[in-house]
Amino acid sequence: MDSASPLAPLTASPAEHRLRRLLSAVALAAGTLLFAFGVDPAGAELASDAEPTWGVSGQLDSASNNFAAEVWDFAQRGDVMYAGGKFTTAVSGPGGRTVPRNALAAFDSRNGTLIESFDPDVRGGAVYAVELSPDGSRLFIAGEFTSVEGVDNTAGLAALDPVTGALDPTWRAGLERPWTDAPPVGRALDVSGPWLYVGGNFTHIDAGTVRRQLSRVGRVSLATGEPDAAFAPQVAGGGVWDIEPSVDGSRLYLAGFFSTVNGDATYGDRFAAVQTSNGQLVPGVAPFEPNLDRTGRQYAIAVTNDLVFVGGEEHMLQVLDGQTLERRQLYFGGSPSFLAASPLYGGGDFQVLETVGDRVYAGCHCWNYLLESSQGPTLFPTNVFSPGTWTPIRSVAAFDGASGDRLDDVQFDLSGAGGAWALRGATDGCLWVGGDITQSGGKWLSGIGRFCDESVATDTERPTTPKGLKATATAEGIELSWTTSSDNIGVTGYEVRRSTDGTVGPVIATVALPSYLDASTVATEIYTYAITAIDNGGNRSWRSNFATIQETTSVDTERPSPPQGLVVDSVAAAEVVLSWKPSTDNVGVSRYIVFRSEAGATAVEVGRSSTTAFSDATVVAGKNYTYTVKAIDAAANTSWRSNTAVASTKAASTDAERPSTPKGLNGLATGGTVVLTWTSATDNVGVTGYEIYRSTDGTVGSFLATSPTSSFTDVGVEVGVAYTYTVKAFDEAGNVSWRSNLTTINS
Repeated sequence: MDSASPLAPLTASPAEHRLRRLLSAVALAAGTLLFAFGVDPAGAELASDAEPTWGVSGQLDSASNNFAAEVWDFAQRGDVMYAGGKFTTAVSGPGGRTVPRNALAAFDSRNGTLIESFDPDVRGGAVYAVELSPDGSRLFIAGEFTSVEGVDNTAGLAALDPVTGALDPTWRAGLERPWTDAPPVGRALDVSGPWLYVGGNFTHIDAGTVRRQLSRVGRVSLATGEPDAAFAPQVAGGGVWDIEPSVDGSRLYLAGFFSTVNGDATYGDRFAAVQTSNGQLVPGVAPFEPNLDRTGRQYAIAVTNDLVFVGGEEHMLQVLDGQTLERRQLYFGGSPSFLAASPLYGGGDFQVLETVGDRVYAGCHCWNYLLESSQGPTLFPTNVFSPGTWTPIRSVAAFDGASGDRLDDVQFDLSGAGGAWALRGATDGCLWVGGDITQSGGKWLSGIGRFCDESVATDTERPTTPKGLKATATAEGIELSWTTSSDNIGVTGYEVRRSTDGTVGPVIATVALPSYLDASTVATEIYTYAITAIDNGGNRSWRSNFATIQETTSVDTERPSPPQGLVVDSVAAAEVVLSWKPSTDNVGVSRYIVFRSEAGATAVEVGRSSTTAFSDATVVAGKNYTYTVKAIDAAANTSWRSNTAVASTKAASTDAERPSTPKGLNGLATGGTVVLTWTSATDNVGVTGYEIYRSTDGTVGSFLATSPTSSFTDVGVEVGVAYTYTVKAFDEAGNVSWRSNLTTINS
C-alpha cells in the first residue's frame, strides 16, 4: 500500500482482509510486548514505553454505563487503525492540536497519527465495538449512538465506508428498544461465516425490509444487514457485553449481566454458550459459577483452541475447559494489603480479553497484583483467600492460551484510573491499548497507547485450520486424512493428536502430508484424533475437527484378485517405472505392495502404491531386477502375486563432456507467438534436447521449456512486449552446454 495513502481502497489481499479475530491472532500483544508466535518471551528485546501517538479525550454521556473510558475497541484495515469509544476529541499530544472526533476516529497504524480525511458523522452516543467485513469493504460499528448522519435505522448499529467514514447506503440493520425510554445499545460485534453477530441491550433489529424481534443478541447478513430468524436466543434480566464464537463456529459464547437464556437460569448466570445452528443452549456443559458471593457482570470473553477465558466484576478471571466449560483456573486482581478490610473491592474488574496467537491478554483496572489460587479451579471463599501466588500487574496481563498459566515475564508500566478496555495487535508488530489510561513509564498518554518492538520477526500468521478430518479403522491401524492447510509463507507439516478420553490429547506424530496411518492402536479401544498445521515460523493453526473411532477386528477374510498385466514402462540407470491392471475385492482394494528380487535372492517389499503404477528409485545402475505386485484390502487381506516383470537398469554413465554451444539463435514474432531457430549442437555421445530461457529485462531469465529439436515456438507471449531468449543443449548424461547468444524479439 502507498505509505502516503493508508486509506486507499484495499485489494483482496489476505494480509489486509482478515477478520477481527484473525487480525488479533497474527499480531503482537500485551505486557512488555512480544510476538504471539515463534518467539521466546525471555529472548526478545521488548519496548516498555509507548511510541509517540495521538490520543483522544472527552466523555460522551451514557445512559447505559458510568465508566470513564475513552476507547472501547479497535479494528485494523491495512495501514489504518480504527478506534471507537466515548471520546469527543483527538489530540496530538500534551497541550497539542485538537481535532473534533465524535466516538470514532482513524489513525495511521504505522505511527499513530490521526487520519483527518476519515471524519464520520456519528451522533448521540458512544461506539463500543468496531468490526470489518472480511473483504474490507465495510466498517461495522455498534454502540449507544442514535444515528449516523441522521439517517433512520442506524441507531446502535451501522455500516460505514472505511475510507471516508460515510454511511453505507446499501446496508441497514438498526437496533431498537421500543418498550422502554432507554436507548438501544450495541456492545459487541463478531464475524463468523456469512454472519455479523451482535450483542447488547436491544429487542429488535430493523433492516428496513425486514424487522425481527431479537432479545439482546442476534445475527445479521454481512451482505444486506437482514436479521436471521433461525438464530434468536432469548436473553433476559440484563444485557450482553461481549460475544465470541468458538473456533469451529458451532457455538457463540455470551457474557454480560443477564440472568436467564431461553428461560434457563442454570446456564444463564452472566455467561452462556448457545448453538449457532439454532440459538439453543449447548447441552451437557457445566453451569457457570459466580465470582465470590457476588455474581456481578461478566465483561469479556476470549477463546483459544482448548480454553475459554471469562473476565468480569469482583476482580475475577476464570479459565474454563473449551469443551465442558468446567473451571480450570481462577485469578483475582487485587492486593494483599486490602484483604483484611475489604477483599471484594481491593482490586479491579477484568474488562477486555483478546486472543493473540497462542496467548490471551487481559485488560483490567487492577494496578497492584494478580493472585492465582493455589487450589486451582476452587472459588475463593468470601472474605477469606486461599494461599496463592501474587504477581505484579499494571492493567494488562498475559496468559498461555493452551494451559491458562500467567506469563509473569510479560509486564506493562501503565497508569490511569479505569484501565484498559481495548486491546489490538497490529500487523506491523505493535500493540494498541485503549481505555482510561494516562501514562506509560511516566510519559503522556490520552486514552491510547501504542507499543512496538521492531526487532522481532514478522511472520506471525497461523496456517489455516485443517478441515474434514476422517478416520477409518483397518487391520493395520487407523487411517487418517484431512484437507491441506495454507499459510502466508508455507505449511511445513501437521501434528497428529490422539486421546482415549475424548479430549484433544498429546501429539503422537508430525507428518508432512495430510494423511497418517496410526499403527499403534489396540482393538476395541475408542480413539479421538485432531490435527494442527504448523509453519516454518513455529505458528500453529487452530486444531481441526475431532474424529472419534473405535478400532475393531475386521471380519472380512476375502483376498483381492491378483494384479494382472504387470509391465515395465521405462528403465533408467536409477529408476524403474511399473504399471499393472487393477485388482478387484468384495469390499475394496486399499493399495498395492511392490516386491523386487535379484537373481537367486528372496523378493522383498520396496514400496506401496494407492494407484496402479509405481516408480522404484532405489535401484542400482547396471543390475537385473524381477518385480511382482500384490493387492491388499482394508482388512489386510493380501492377494496372490501378479505375473513377473523383468527390468535391466542402464549402466552408470561415464560421460562428463558438455555438448557444444548452440549458435545463431534468432526469432520471428507473429501475432502472439515467437518462433525460435538455432544451429544444432554436437556431443561426444549425442544431444538429447535443448533448454529454452526467457526474460523481459534483457537478462538470461528463467527456464521456459525444452525442445528435442533446434527450433521452438513460444505461444505464451504478450503483444507489444520485448522478450529476450537464450538456449542450452543437454545430453542423456545430464551434461549441459554453455548458453547460446542472447536474442531479443519484439512481439
